[in-house]
Amino acid sequence: MEKLYTIKELSSILNVPESTLRYYRDRFEEFIPVVGKGRKRRYKKESIEIFKQIIKGYEEDLTTKQIRNNLLKKLSKEDSEPEINKDQLQQILEKQSQILDLLAEDIRSKKDFEKELDNLKTRLKKIEKALIKLISDYKHFKKQLDKYIDISHNNKEIL
Repeated sequence: MEKLYTIKELSSILNVPESTLRYYRDRFEEFIPVVGKGRKRRYKKESIEIFKQIIKGYEEDLTTKQIRNNLLKKLSKEDSEPEINKDQLQQILEKQSQILDLLAEDIRSKKDFEKELDNLKTRLKKIEKALIKLISDYKHFKKQLDKYIDISHNNKEIL
């Protein structure tokens, strides 16, 4: 678990009066990591470095605005993305290019697949029509055959 500090402990660590730290805390509260409120307020370890920067700034006769700007710059540097060198950038671009090539191939394959599927649908419709015609022809020939069988049967009975 992370160690948290009271204002009294910070005062001892930084060798600065508690009242001065409270003043700095109130002036630069957005930069100071804190847990809790009021008397239960505790400070994270990172706050020690921030207080050190504030103390140093005032020792160098910087204005509150200048100290705030320095803190903002430091904070933005910490939050910014790490720099990428040329080799890393080249590797990223090559990977990106490979991925784009794969996507293009997938799109081409999908289009080919869709074409083939359309061809199969067309052929299936033709087969369905042919089957319907065959069934119709079968029914017609069956009727014809049944008629001939009936005629044949009747002719045998007459003879």
